[in-house]
Amino acid sequence: MLNFTQNQLRFLILVQSQDDRKNKLKDTKVTQPVGYFSLSHDNPLIKDMCETWGEGLEKMNESDAFWLISRIAHEAWTMGDFSVAPSDEAEDVWKRLHELKQWEKLALIRAIAQ
Repeated sequence: MLNFTQNQLRFLILVQSQDDRKNKLKDTKVTQPVGYFSLSHDNPLIKDMCETWGEGLEKMNESDAFWLISRIAHEAWTMGDFSVAPSDEAEDVWKRLHELKQWEKLALIRAIAQ
């Protein structure tokens, strides 16, 4: 099982608009510099990412952020040394994700990551 702290991934939060009652996503821009997570500019990839998107990756757009999160999580899971397969409960959640609204999926990512 992957264990992330809540600040390891850049997330968006739901903001309820009082005017039109539509759900909108707002970038919290509350980011930690990559060094906070023991990442170093000694790694050329990390250095390039910081040069492109800022020290806290705060300039990364929503599409890139979620695409990278999904790819990194998938690779970490498939390449990890996990001796236990996903539980039936986790697989059931995966099969039922269609029941969630988009903002609920984003909030769920945040809840799982903390």
